[in-house]
Amino acid sequence: MGGGGLSSAVGETAKRFGCGALVELEKIPLKYPCLAPWEIYVSESQERMLLAVPPENLERILEIFRSEDVEATAIGRYTADNVLRIYHQGEKVAEMDIPFLFRPPRATKTAEYRPASFEEPSFPEPENLTETLLQILSSPNIASKES
Repeated sequence: MGGGGLSSAVGETAKRFGCGALVELEKIPLKYPCLAPWEIYVSESQERMLLAVPPENLERILEIFRSEDVEATAIGRYTADNVLRIYHQGEKVAEMDIPFLFRPPRATKTAEYRPASFEEPSFPEPENLTETLLQILSSPNIASKES
């Protein structure tokens, strides 16, 4: 799965087939423990694939993956109600209509230009400009990084 991780793959598959989905985030194998639910759901992984398997074929598919020493996990199911439900450790963390994912509300924003008003800084002129310049140029933020 690329950009958007499961959030893209599950949502786009549900939209394509006109169904909903139930996802159980705790069933997803994690590379890094202690991720927040949203991090798990949008995490990108080039090694992952999403398969939509009819329930009656699930055990056979999992057997095939095991026989090839490939990790495979059932992380949820597609539903008939056109609603995406996401659970983490038994707690519902998100629920929204699938069409909403693809037609979010449009925000109307207004802006007002206000010209900036800055006063010219006032400070005494250094007595020795050469010394001041050398101090500035010796700062690690400004000094040359070349050897």
